[in-house]
Amino acid sequence: MFQKILTQVQSWDLGSVFQNKKPAMKSVILTTIKEPQLIPENGSVVIIDDQPDEALPIVKALSKKGIATTYYQGNVKEELPTEPIQNIRLLFLDLQIIETSDENQIAKSIVNVLLKIISKHNGPYLLVIWSKKYNTYATAVKQEIYQHNHLIPACVVNFDKAACLESKRILTLEPDIFLEKLNDLLEGQLHADDVEIVQTAVTNALNDEFKTEYVAKSDAVEIIERQLKTELEKAGAFHLFVIWENLIKRAAAKMVYDVSSLVNNNEHWEINMKNVFKRMGIARVGQNIVSDDILIREAINTLNTSLVDNIETEIKKEVLPASLTLISDVIIADKIENSSYVFKSSDGKDSFFKDENKLFGPTETKGFKSGVEKSTKIDDTDKKAFSTITEKYKFLPYSLNTKLHIELLPSQELIPGNIYYNVEAINEKKTKYLKTFFKEVKGNEVDYYLIDLEVSPVCDYAQNKWKRSRTLPGVLFPADHAANLISKANNHYDVEPIFDIDGKQYKFRFDFHLFNALDVQGAKAKKVVYRFKRELLLDIIAQLSSHVNRPGISFIQ
Repeated sequence: MFQKILTQVQSWDLGSVFQNKKPAMKSVILTTIKEPQLIPENGSVVIIDDQPDEALPIVKALSKKGIATTYYQGNVKEELPTEPIQNIRLLFLDLQIIETSDENQIAKSIVNVLLKIISKHNGPYLLVIWSKKYNTYATAVKQEIYQHNHLIPACVVNFDKAACLESKRILTLEPDIFLEKLNDLLEGQLHADDVEIVQTAVTNALNDEFKTEYVAKSDAVEIIERQLKTELEKAGAFHLFVIWENLIKRAAAKMVYDVSSLVNNNEHWEINMKNVFKRMGIARVGQNIVSDDILIREAINTLNTSLVDNIETEIKKEVLPASLTLISDVIIADKIENSSYVFKSSDGKDSFFKDENKLFGPTETKGFKSGVEKSTKIDDTDKKAFSTITEKYKFLPYSLNTKLHIELLPSQELIPGNIYYNVEAINEKKTKYLKTFFKEVKGNEVDYYLIDLEVSPVCDYAQNKWKRSRTLPGVLFPADHAANLISKANNHYDVEPIFDIDGKQYKFRFDFHLFNALDVQGAKAKKVVYRFKRELLLDIIAQLSSHVNRPGISFIQ
């Protein structure tokens, strides 16, 4: 009789015994993006959670959507990267990664982990906090994070992780072991038909033999996206960076497919593809006999050239989120000594705010700055803050132009775009040469730099055909002395933007009449101080070519 009972127990759905006993689940805070193109697709998603069984289902759900994810427990130092990762755009963070109730200790432990993961050169990222302790620890954690500028997220989102997870109970015992244990528990304690006792015994026996396993819901990623949509609509600039990085990934993937599919995908693909790369390198270099190093580099440069076109094609096909906008009446906002200052302009009228309280305006834009400075209603601290944020706004384009067009720490390789100091002219006749550019040299002459720009054709560089190094002389000078330049003639090239170099504002002027050539070895011996990037360099070369090739016309009066 007892064996019959055991046989019956074997057929039971043991999970149903506990169907009304659902374990408590940690709530969580997540962040992602509604439109597919807003989710980082380039491996820049990181999850930090001390409970792998709760984190891994999310990792798997994201992976199903092609979103590569890196996972860390956080409390296991050996698993953290040896060097901070530079590319993180979305970070899921569990606050309770150590066993303590001390909020300061928790905050410091989290920041220590973030410092090991997030590089100082990372850029903006979105922080998703998923923890039932959000109201208990979030404030302390945020305060600690804000002590490190590069850790400050573009946006913080609180998300309920339980919303995209399901739990199920799994029996951990092997059936034979379970039956043996059940036999020991029931032997001599029941009548043959006393099923209720058996059920009670089974429940007691299995109470410690089940574990909770979490799985992601089928629409987990969509749940995350919906949750994040509202917050991310406020982070338009962050969206643009994510969209751009995703475009590059897709454009590069298309480039790989387009080129690799030129060769039949069979056992000969590898050797045939090597030959394709070789021919690409030779085509760019213009020589059949060249080192592997040069061939590889120039083959990659050939891909780079086409990649730009692919990116432009991808952006034309991209459906941008309707919520994405760059229109705002805020000119600039900043936090100074725990106060938030905002300078706004709307319908041609400006206003100045401190912690959402209007200090001045709205006033016509003309004379607004002097109006703030003369106002008797604004104290000196706030006037200084206004001056600080407006100066930052004024100088921002200078720094941006520098990032876009100049390499400030270039390699010493001989390459078009190199800028050298014209040491010979500086040592011998600096004043004389400066007079070819300026009506009057004001200020300290030391602040003026005579330079040479390497304008040898890019194809000469690529094909290693340099016989002479062709340079265009010019001057690098303080931007506030631009009014002292002699009137611009057709032999002058003024680089219009102002650049921020070593914290000072500079401009460039070149003179096509001084175009010359140097011995290549002499050029290689020169120290490269800066380098113009491709777009600016090619414009200068185009203007120089036009000047050199102008035919001139003779008119008889």
